[in-house]
Amino acid sequence: MDYSIKTGTASSFTFTNGVTYWITNSFTVGSSGGTATFQPNACIKYADYAYLMLVGYSSFQTNGDPIVFTSQDDNFYGERLPNSTGNPGPLASPALSIYYPGVNHTVANARFRWSRRGISMTDAYGVRVSHVVKNSRFEYSYNSIYEYLPGGDLTLSGVTSMLVSSNLYAPSGSYYGTFTTDYGVVTNARVNTDTDSSGDTNKNSQSACSFVVVDSSRIVAAFFDTHLSEYGLGGYTNFTGITSPRSTGWAVSTNGGTSFVDQGPVLPVPTNTTQGDAGDPVMARDTGNGRIYLLLIPSREQSWGAGFRLWVSTDNGQNFSLINTNIPSGASHADKPMIAVNNFANSSNYHYIYLAGRATVGTNIDVNMVTCSTNGGTNWDAGSVLSSSGRGPDICIRSNGTVYVFSLMKGPPNYIQYSWLVPGGSWQGPVTLSAHSGSTALYSTNGNGSGDPKRSNSATNCDYFVSNAFPRAAVNCVQDRIYVVYPDLPSTTNGNDHGDIFIQEAIPAGDGSLSWSGEVKVNRDNTGTDQWNPAITVNPAGTELFVGYYSRQDDSVTNSFIKAYGARARLDNGSPGASFVLTNATFDSAPISISTNAFAPLFAGTQPTNGWLFDPVWPQEGMYLDTTASFCASPGVFDGGTLATYVHFMADDYTWASSDATFFYYAWCDRSETYNSWTNTRPDVNIRLGKVKQ
Repeated sequence: MDYSIKTGTASSFTFTNGVTYWITNSFTVGSSGGTATFQPNACIKYADYAYLMLVGYSSFQTNGDPIVFTSQDDNFYGERLPNSTGNPGPLASPALSIYYPGVNHTVANARFRWSRRGISMTDAYGVRVSHVVKNSRFEYSYNSIYEYLPGGDLTLSGVTSMLVSSNLYAPSGSYYGTFTTDYGVVTNARVNTDTDSSGDTNKNSQSACSFVVVDSSRIVAAFFDTHLSEYGLGGYTNFTGITSPRSTGWAVSTNGGTSFVDQGPVLPVPTNTTQGDAGDPVMARDTGNGRIYLLLIPSREQSWGAGFRLWVSTDNGQNFSLINTNIPSGASHADKPMIAVNNFANSSNYHYIYLAGRATVGTNIDVNMVTCSTNGGTNWDAGSVLSSSGRGPDICIRSNGTVYVFSLMKGPPNYIQYSWLVPGGSWQGPVTLSAHSGSTALYSTNGNGSGDPKRSNSATNCDYFVSNAFPRAAVNCVQDRIYVVYPDLPSTTNGNDHGDIFIQEAIPAGDGSLSWSGEVKVNRDNTGTDQWNPAITVNPAGTELFVGYYSRQDDSVTNSFIKAYGARARLDNGSPGASFVLTNATFDSAPISISTNAFAPLFAGTQPTNGWLFDPVWPQEGMYLDTTASFCASPGVFDGGTLATYVHFMADDYTWASSDATFFYYAWCDRSETYNSWTNTRPDVNIRLGKVKQ
């Protein structure tokens, strides 16, 4: 047994470093003047309404990992208890009761989670006690501290809280100091320039960002930018006033994501139709030689007859050079790409670059394909067809060099499938991943697995925007596990809830095939609101994973306004003997958005009568995106197939996540700011990147 059950009373007791304790009812320490000693990294878990009472002295150490007080269902800290659900709610009441001790107490270096009440401090009239809570944190609870000290006082120092209903309830006694709200977000920066918010007549917007973390100081990001020129997106366009569109810009941070310097459009300025692009930027970095690769989809003039286009930076993102304009050779209609580099020096395919996407290659029309370069992107093989209907692929690579491509198989019904390549072998698959325990297919039967989130719960059924169910994958190279995250409807009868986030864990076999855990729900909001567009990363130590996504859980009444959320799960505290470490995992989730004001839905909505009020991510015909070129192509995704009341398309196809040894990083399309021109106001669409503590 890897935990100790505590009940009853003890004169003195030490909660030992690294040990998990389970209080199933109550445990009282300190009778006869004894002491409760709390060592760093001890973990105390509670059953419903259980509590720990101190009636004597206490001793908390100020250094080391904090001691954790939490729910018996919280699997983020300590050992997993029998029958733990992994889905905690507030239980302890209180976690720590300092009850008529008659002596001063200092609670330090402690973390209180999932409690009805974290600390209760009570003493008699006329008893002069001074209690201190310092360098401690309260999370996911109803109340942090209750103070009833008629003759005493409480001092707070370095105390933070997150998602607590009420921090301090003090019916009697004095208190000093305050709580600081801390969601673990170290920085939250705007990636693109802010000139548009101060009067840019070109009405630009940014979406679909990717980035690479070079080191603790330098981050290089690329994003879709309508300010740079006209674009066609879903249709073919003969552009007027420009040779070919440039739809991607890039930015660099040299201070760890605190701020970014917008570098403008990716060069060169197109002089012919082989140099333009239509966005969808994805990036990868070769950690061995430092090369950064930026992959874009071709511009869509005439017959859209081109493959993917590749840029490379050899100076940590200060400059990018176009090195290939048609990948693979002879391809056309290239769309929805992904790129990855094998960074494992001990594998035979070290430095190889892999590209997956949708394209027409030879006689293979509009297929899901993958291709490889062995010389830094200059040359590529002819490509391998993975499936005839794949969309939105992602690539992950194990430490032995085995490459996996996960894609959405567009239906209906919609499926998630994967193929793999062992070094020196040939592509295997595709194999279908069962999306749910009771359904191989996704619950959503909409195009691209979209949940079709509505503008709000009260909106008409036609007033929705299109999301997608593109899977995103990450590898835990320490434990040799693969994680795949995807959005889907919560059920086939979902009501007003148009999306949840699900994750699965895979254990590889010797031939590269995968055994799966079954789906685990990531968002534990219990609100019946929409979540979509997940991104995933695993830290280099293999101890934590992070999933970022859009969520409406803070608007449970109307299910309309949106925030960027992040959820973390521990990967180093699995159930004893369990094959899958994500079994009953606890996902800690919190908002990453910079302000408390959620931003408006990411879609065009009704047709504007004023040209300044259009949705800049998907404008209507005749809107100007550049001083020399107007948008003139019909997207073909309007309600009923014509330019009708509602425009459903959303250009923000994905979000992006990465990690280093200390932080998680997450980028998303944000509309919490507005653009003003005279008396007109519309959303100002920008890229933000958040840096989150591990």
